[in-house]
Amino acid sequence: MLDTQHFPTPMSRFMSEYFVDGIGPAFNTTMARHGRLTIFKIVSINGYLYNQFGIIGANAGSSEPPSMDNPVVAERVERGKQAFINKSWKADLERWDNIDKPDSIERNVKLASVDIDALNHDELVEYLQECRDNCAVMIRRHHTFSFLAKPTASLFYDHAMEWTRLELQQLLLLLDGASPISTGFSPEIENVVLAIKDDESARAILNSNPPAATQVDILRELSGAVGEAMDRFILMDGHRLANSFDLQGQCLYELPETIIDRLNDAVANGFVDRTKEAEEDVEFVRTLVPAEHIAKFNELLADARQIARIKDERGLYCDICAGGIMRKAILGAGRRLADEGVISNPLKSSTR
Repeated sequence: MLDTQHFPTPMSRFMSEYFVDGIGPAFNTTMARHGRLTIFKIVSINGYLYNQFGIIGANAGSSEPPSMDNPVVAERVERGKQAFINKSWKADLERWDNIDKPDSIERNVKLASVDIDALNHDELVEYLQECRDNCAVMIRRHHTFSFLAKPTASLFYDHAMEWTRLELQQLLLLLDGASPISTGFSPEIENVVLAIKDDESARAILNSNPPAATQVDILRELSGAVGEAMDRFILMDGHRLANSFDLQGQCLYELPETIIDRLNDAVANGFVDRTKEAEEDVEFVRTLVPAEHIAKFNELLADARQIARIKDERGLYCDICAGGIMRKAILGAGRRLADEGVISNPLKSSTR
């Protein structure tokens, strides 16, 4: 199946090999760990990425379910039962919060902090290789946490529909606000906004009329909390690919108008927070749940809300950031080659 949701246009050869090599093994390892029968394959054909889902123990093209007589199938099914009973996703979330997410932040910030133009030839080659290796690690890490949020949400929705007789569409809003980063919020932009609110000169800069790129530069150069928060914001949020998984997509730091618009909106209006509305919806739905199921309803809802954020966090803190850093590194190498007369357009270095 052609994956147009994640990759609507052909991928560069440079990045497609990382996705092909990294997604399948990481995804399938996660499925095995949680007792899922799903297996996944991905290939690149002329830059377009195609994926195929299969079932362990089932013959290709057959509509027959896999047999429990197959020991591999039986073992997976039993492991899947235990995964639900023991809520094995909690261990994955703990690992993400305490190990993989902090490590991803540290790796990406370290690479994003490098002044590419200050590197000599050998240092630049080494830096490019570090960025390549980091991309591979981050793509695998992203898909190590694939599908973790789906079982908890599905379990909640299935039971809630049975208990309340509501349609799925009526229940989706109950998870609103569970993943703040999905609405554009991050601790980094929050710190910038809080610092600007406390700094009259920073607010004046936002309300002035120079080009957006100049406004961003001035805010970064301010001493104190605003400058520090802006630097951290650019290193984290700013190096994320804003509109693609590929190197042809721009990073947020390359879109100063977007940065200034987001800051102006957040300073004026705050951040989108749907938790209050979601809780009001929960209170109404809870009145439809039979008393004997209230405790289970609350438990399943809490589980679904707790794990929901990992769906977007794993991409934003892993390969979306690593890809942006890789793009900056390649463009830096392109500038070097253009200065040396090897190529005429440094932008061509990122489009193949």
